[in-house]
Amino acid sequence: MPKYQQLMQKFLGFACIVGPLLYFIGTIFVPLGNPGIVGMIAPYGMALLIPVFMEMGRWIGQVQPRYGFVCTVLALLTTAGNTAVMFTFATNEALTNDLALTPEEVQLYIGNDLYVFPFFLMGALFPLMIMLLAVGLWRNQIGPRWVPALFVVGAVGFFIFVVGGYMEGTMFPVPMFIWLLALLPMGWRLWTGKMDGILGEMAVA
Repeated sequence: MPKYQQLMQKFLGFACIVGPLLYFIGTIFVPLGNPGIVGMIAPYGMALLIPVFMEMGRWIGQVQPRYGFVCTVLALLTTAGNTAVMFTFATNEALTNDLALTPEEVQLYIGNDLYVFPFFLMGALFPLMIMLLAVGLWRNQIGPRWVPALFVVGAVGFFIFVVGGYMEGTMFPVPMFIWLLALLPMGWRLWTGKMDGILGEMAVA
């Protein structure tokens, strides 16, 4: 394997492990009532997941070019959008503490900002992108079946907890923990170069 591919594989392994771990740790502070800390930790974890999900789209694209292309583009847009959304947690905290605004006033201000809205829209599509990746991985038999299965469980949980109004409650970090469980073994295999049982030959070509 060329040196560049070796380095990229190491980086993807690192991102698979550290990205979801930082994202999960950050979301723990949502039910603890510390949104500022969420904005200081979670965005960096989400940013690390951009190349991870784009690479999964590439794996799928080697078998299904059009479907893989859609997955890769959505992986970029939705993960980047969710990264920006996570940063707003820190902004909310700063506006509340420094300008003495109420949470309702902050949400009204940010919610009406036309520059921020596209990022919220892309961030809202993040779980859908995860489900599309899961379908592609499952259908093309890339990796073990439990990886896309956990992707779907986490995505469904995300929809239920956010739409159901549990975002501020203790259940919100659960989907992040499920995605962490799915990505950790894959990250370790990528880091060590031991791909058997995680990725097929086509995925790492």
